[in-house]
Amino acid sequence: MAIMGNLPMPIFVRPVVVTTGPTGNTGPTGGIGVTGPTGITGAGAPGPTGATGPTGATGPTGATGPTGAGGTTGPTGITGAGATGPTGADGATGPTGITGAGATGPTGSGGVTGPTGAGVGVEDRYRFAPPQEAQFPTILGTNSQLPTITRIMTPRRGLVFKSGSLSGITGDNVRLALKAIPASPPHSYIARLNYLLRPNNFNGAGLALRESGTGRIVIFGRTNVNGYVVTQYSGQTAFASNPLAITTANGGAQIWDWYKITVSSTTLTYYISADGQEWIQVYTVAQTTPFTTAPDQVGVCMAMNPSAGVYNEEQSLTVEYYEDPDVDPANNLT
Repeated sequence: MAIMGNLPMPIFVRPVVVTTGPTGNTGPTGGIGVTGPTGITGAGAPGPTGATGPTGATGPTGATGPTGAGGTTGPTGITGAGATGPTGADGATGPTGITGAGATGPTGSGGVTGPTGAGVGVEDRYRFAPPQEAQFPTILGTNSQLPTITRIMTPRRGLVFKSGSLSGITGDNVRLALKAIPASPPHSYIARLNYLLRPNNFNGAGLALRESGTGRIVIFGRTNVNGYVVTQYSGQTAFASNPLAITTANGGAQIWDWYKITVSSTTLTYYISADGQEWIQVYTVAQTTPFTTAPDQVGVCMAMNPSAGVYNEEQSLTVEYYEDPDVDPANNLT
């Protein structure tokens, strides 16, 4: 048997039986306690960045936005060169010239050969295109009476100058159809003229030069008394002089119906011709003899001197050909 050492003495406690009494009434609620001070925030280090999550699925297509405003208009493009249009139709054929009716014989001056037979060649007088009315825009009359000019093409061709009425007037009356002279001489004026002159002490017609500032006139043509003449007037109703007269006695009976006046810087020279090709000089004079300086108008005219109540019918001049520096001679041929 074991020997027990210095062991403490056991203590024996007698159980106490406690009897619970009835529960007392609940006491009143205590007041709210004072809030304690806020604690110090911890200063812990940030945690590491989390890994990137997987890409999300593509969302549905969004609705179409409104239409944007229109852009500004660009600059106008360069116009392209259009193609050449079709060729125009041919012009109408001009009238056929009159065929000479003469027989085959020596060719007349400028004439056409007629059919075979007896006779001589006949010139086609109307092979030229006559001037237009518009070539002579200035019309000068007397006694409130104006001449007229009318271009005709059948049965004859010409620019017909009619004097207008001479009823009730006497003395010199010059009526004209004129145009401006080209500014710089030298130049020439050529005309082929045909007349219907009434018998009287003086009736004439022809080419005319005029100085508008003074009214002075020079006529180169034919009269029913003095034959072929150069006649000067100081005005339309004032005869001045007759420096040239080719009368019947010295050749005036010949048929010269072509007239040419050549104007230089200082002189006037006059020519006549039977065919418009071969010219004869008949007179020359300084410009300052009939004019104060120089003429500035050219055209055709009629000079009349009717007696009161006698030989005062209308007279006429036909210009069958006219040429000056403003007229291309090629346009005068038909």
